[in-house]
This record gives sequence, structure tokens and C-alpha cells, in this order.
Amino acid sequence: MVVSVQHMDKYETYMTMNTLSIYLMGFVRHEYRVQVEMKNESVASGVLRHVDGFGNLTLEDARITNVRGQSSKALCCILKARSVRYVHLPKDVDPGRLIKCQVRYFSRCLQKMNDSRKKDQLFSFSYGDEEQNTECDTTL
Repeated sequence: MVVSVQHMDKYETYMTMNTLSIYLMGFVRHEYRVQVEMKNESVASGVLRHVDGFGNLTLEDARITNVRGQSSKALCCILKARSVRYVHLPKDVDPGRLIKCQVRYFSRCLQKMNDSRKKDQLFSFSYGDEEQNTECDTTL
């Protein structure tokens, strides 16, 4: 899954760097199966495919079980961050190491993006309003 840091607005970038959503982003590339408990007591489990800076999750091949025990399958399931209570993650991952790698990665992507914008402003006749197509992978 490729996430373009350039397409994040300043607030989303801030939220990415200052919340645990950056931790969840580290699980996207490795195709981990996660279980998400929601505030309405339902449970969704599936392969984590995307996490944005606000903590919204996208699961693929999801199984959703409601409070009554009825379950259904979905190819894609998008969960809003405010409805999520817990995200159960694999035990074999070192959280500190993963967060450090993700912060380092995002910092490098933001630095490259800022450097390319400055370079374009210096060496082109534009006013710097054009966007660069710099995409960064959010995984390790």
C-alpha cells in the first residue's frame, strides 16, 4: 500500500506524527490479520490494508460479527476511528522499534518533499503553486 505524504494536509500529517496511527501504518505492508473491537461491541477481523493519519482503518477480506453473534463477510471494510475501541495486533512485533522506524520514515519523506519544493521554487519560473508527485511507502 502506497500512501502519498504529499496528499496529506498539515493537520493529517500532524496527527500521523503525534498519535498511534503511525504505529498502525507499520502493519499495512506486512499484511497482518488484525481484530478490531468497536464501541458498539461488534468485532471486525481482516487484513489491515490502509490507515490514514486520523486513525481510520481499512480491512480487506473482513468478517464482521455483531453483538448478537451474527457474522457476515465483506471484501472491504472501512472503520472510522471514532468507532474503534481496540485493535488487537500480532504479539511478535516490537512496538518501540516499529514506531521509531515509522517516525524516521515519515520524517525522511517530509524532508524530501520540502527539499523538492524548495528546489522547484529556486530553479523554475513558477510561483511554487504546483505540486510534486512524490509518493512514499508507509511501511518498513
